Amino acid sequence: MRIPFRHGETILHIAARRNWMVLCQWLLCLGVDVNRTDILGRTALHHAAQHNAVDAANFLVERGTDLDAKDWQQRTALELAETGRSEAISNLIREKRSLAHAQYVKGLKVQRSRK
Repeated sequence: MRIPFRHGETILHIAARRNWMVLCQWLLCLGVDVNRTDILGRTALHHAAQHNAVDAANFLVERGTDLDAKDWQQRTALELAETGRSEAISNLIREKRSLAHAQYVKGLKVQRSRK
């Protein structure tokens, strides 16, 4: 499902920016790509971070959005959150990155011990 708006935004981008949680949940149930970008390379998480939509950002992070995706100016959602002074979203992304890194390191240790 793709209905583009200005700058190639999708309904998910708009819902994330506005923090419309029911719509975000419904769209992902329909199979909308959580990592789809607009023409500026921004994901729904970029939009949520830029507009301090904390609930939407949390939902997208929990649904596996790419935390390292960069827009056309090479900015991640974390950078947009920090620029917009969204401490809650910045902390959320940092925490998820730390957890992912810890799981990656743990996986490496498990692989080494099996050899």
